[in-house]
Amino acid sequence: MLFNVGFCYIYIAVLLLLPFEISTITLMLLGFALGLVIDLSYNMLGVHMFSCVLMAFIRNYWIARLEPMGGYEASARPSLNIMGLSWFWKYALLLILVHHIPLFLLEAFNSNLYLVALLKAGISTGITFAFILIVQYILQILAGKRPSTH
Repeated sequence: MLFNVGFCYIYIAVLLLLPFEISTITLMLLGFALGLVIDLSYNMLGVHMFSCVLMAFIRNYWIARLEPMGGYEASARPSLNIMGLSWFWKYALLLILVHHIPLFLLEAFNSNLYLVALLKAGISTGITFAFILIVQYILQILAGKRPSTH
């Protein structure tokens, strides 16, 4: 947490880094389960679950929109190492934002602090993205590969 405004929800990397060929229904079920576990941990009522399912619903559509000319390799994953930084930031930032905006708006539902919620969503998106990038780079270094920047 950063000054009660920025939050890192790195758990969504689980949904972001699943293989390309996974179906939308399977993604949504995994998002439902992941969000439910997080909601139970935070003692919330479906906020994380809704946000994860929404992100899972949009993920495959967004992957199709970002598909390179030659398509994706079979059994590839949307990782920094495989796809490069240029592709990965376009992919991950939008999906993190899709997760964070409803999450913070639903949390602010009772307090009518919607502008603060949008500020939290924006700052938290940047923090979460930065941590996901750091984890991706660390995993590349541990695997003995040089980080890709294309």
